[in-house]
Amino acid sequence: MVFPLYTHLHNDIADFAVAGGLFGLLAYGLFLFAPVVGALGAHGPLRIPLLYLGGVTTVGYFSMGMTNAVIGLRWQDIVLASVLALIVTLSTRSQGPQA
Repeated sequence: MVFPLYTHLHNDIADFAVAGGLFGLLAYGLFLFAPVVGALGAHGPLRIPLLYLGGVTTVGYFSMGMTNAVIGLRWQDIVLASVLALIVTLSTRSQGPQA
């Protein structure tokens, strides 16, 4: 019996689990929850909008990753990096001047 070869499994969790095992799943979790964790560090009037942006980004990437490989594709990685940069920049600005 001959089994077909697949280039990827059409699922981010499966891709990371097969490629890296437990460490792959840990890396996937770090990628996935980075926007929310970054937004948790914000204080001031931008905290709620940044938490919303981080939450929407995390849920969106998780949902899209269920049916297709999302992390590891060039344009989706650029969008994730841009959102993370936006969250980090705005969360540090919302704290005001450093003492």
